Formats: sequence, C-alpha cells, structure tokens
Amino acid sequence: MENVNRLIETLHSSREVMALIVEHRSVLFKKDIGDYVSKAWPEVKGHFDIVEKELLKPDPQISKKLSLAGLDGAQLDLKLKGFNASYENLKLSKLLGFFDATKKKTLLKLLLKILKWINILLGSISSVIPAGEAIKEYKEAIEAGLEEEDDEDDN
Repeated sequence: MENVNRLIETLHSSREVMALIVEHRSVLFKKDIGDYVSKAWPEVKGHFDIVEKELLKPDPQISKKLSLAGLDGAQLDLKLKGFNASYENLKLSKLLGFFDATKKKTLLKLLLKILKWINILLGSISSVIPAGEAIKEYKEAIEAGLEEEDDEDDN
C-alpha cells in the first residue's frame, strides 16, 4: 500500500504540473495549441481520478502488477527521485517568477525535463491501468507543443 500512496502523491503532483501548463498556456504556446490544451484538460483531469480509484480498489494482485510494471523497489525509487527533483525545480521556478514571457526559454527546459519523468511513470502506470494512457498521450501532445516552441525560440 505504501507504493500505491507514493504513486498517488506523484499523480497529484503530475496533475498540478499539467494544470500549471494549462494556466500559463498563453505564455507557453501559440494561441491555437494553447486553446486545444485547455479544451482537453477537463477530460484528462477525469482520467487522473480514474487511475487513482483503480489504484485504491481492493485488488490482492496490485502489488504484483505494480512490481511487474517497474513500480516497486529500486525501480520505483529511481523514477520518483527523478520526478521529485524536477518537481522541486519547477516549484522553485514558479516562486522565482519564471512563469512569464521573459523567462520562457528557461521555463520550457524545466517543463520538458519534468514531462520526461512523468512520461516514464505514466508508461509504467498505463501498463497496469489503461486510463493512464490517455493522460500519457495528453502529456505527449503538450510536450510536442513545448518542443516546437523551444525550437522556434532557438531560431
């Protein structure tokens, strides 16, 4: 159950990251992509709830399923360590005021790093709980949009 609680806490933090991206979409994306990110967000938020409910359902096999998906022991520790370090950097950047157009390049780099860690976790989660795949694909769409913005800022 401890691993389930750690995963749920990380899912909450991942949802918070995506909510920040939606909130600051006008700084991060060109208008059309930002609008679609915002419109899809309510559906994706619901998938976070589904994944959490599935993790909390009484299932005598959940520990085995999580272990087979790399969500146990040292593998889980590695994934959470990487995620948590990126998450703390992102929270610090918010406190330092990086969520504005003048610091966009730095913000994009921070977001792309944490999104990679989220992707690793969601890949494992979605192998146990299919609703995680919708979150992962939304995250990948955001990531693609941010990478395009990052490439354009280099030109």
